[in-house]
Amino acid sequence: MHTYPPLHFAQKDTVRHTKTRKGSSVANAFLHSPGWKIRGISRDALSLSSLAWISKGVEMVTANLEDVESLKAAFRGASVVFGNTDFWGHMQDSGTYERARLEGRSANEVARDREIEQGKHMVDAVAAITDSDEGLLERFVLSTLSDCQGWSKGAISFNQHFDAKAAQVEYLRRVYPELAKKTSLLQMGMYMSNWETSSVPRPARQSDGEFKVRLPIGGDVKVPMVDARTDTGVLVKALVELPAGVHLVGAGSCMSWNEWCRVWGKANGVACVFERSDRMELEEYMGATGREFADMFQYVEEFGYDGGDPGVVYPWDVSFHSLIYGGTFANGNTAQGGHQGDHRGGIHQEAGLVLGTCGRPNLRSAWRRQNFNGFRYN
Repeated sequence: MHTYPPLHFAQKDTVRHTKTRKGSSVANAFLHSPGWKIRGISRDALSLSSLAWISKGVEMVTANLEDVESLKAAFRGASVVFGNTDFWGHMQDSGTYERARLEGRSANEVARDREIEQGKHMVDAVAAITDSDEGLLERFVLSTLSDCQGWSKGAISFNQHFDAKAAQVEYLRRVYPELAKKTSLLQMGMYMSNWETSSVPRPARQSDGEFKVRLPIGGDVKVPMVDARTDTGVLVKALVELPAGVHLVGAGSCMSWNEWCRVWGKANGVACVFERSDRMELEEYMGATGREFADMFQYVEEFGYDGGDPGVVYPWDVSFHSLIYGGTFANGNTAQGGHQGDHRGGIHQEAGLVLGTCGRPNLRSAWRRQNFNGFRYN
């Protein structure tokens, strides 16, 4: 029996690469699985990017996160829905800054509100098709992040892109408890490739030829990291295979920034070191966005990337490790690099790094391999 999981794709004109990496990874993972039909949504189902997906066998439909009715139509008949919103897309939208100016607020706060509103629309639409399709929906996988203000008890208040996603989960659980019973959460780690698209944490060449990364966090603090291009799809597939109610931190490894610099330097044949900076450097350099990054790094250092949430699990927990690396997905082409040596989210054995536990000693450590293509400096 074929199932029809609509996957939330990038909305043209509003988002950055982060969203397309997730959606593309999920689509590709399911395209290679027998018995699945994929439906993607786009603001323009006839755009060049949409046509490229159509040529691969994906059904593309026009829908908009600002329009609940369009989402309901796009999701109708689905057995699985993967939902994702994009804070940083709003931060690239001039409308966010105009609204911030009129309301006397920061663009970050407006972007947070816009993302929460879009997330509510998405949840409303999934709940509607759940009610109308006689229980056809089997799983809703929602991309989220840690409840920063909640787990820090208000100590960290400007990590807006975390809290915007956490607010969607709170809304889902409060308004649609029955849908929540069919939902699993995917909390993606930091992208290994962020340095390619952002000055944070891009290594800067020094006068002596050495490269340096400066961030307001301790160099030995472990951070869950992920290659969204290859990992997202296999993680979503795992959440579809498992019972609902799982809150998974999507990571290929836990690395400190000292380790990250060592791997990046080895990949590029250069010396790369980490140096702790003062948070004010980011704030002075990037304004409100710098303040947001600084709050994020402070949160990770003081409370952990997951905030110390006892309900989350990691891919190297026994159940996930068995499923992803020894079971259903061991023969695919994404996150099973532990077998095939092509997992860009993990750590190459030759780098001399062991996969850390992100400050959670109850989790089982394991070795992974690292494809250095994700680190290449041009």
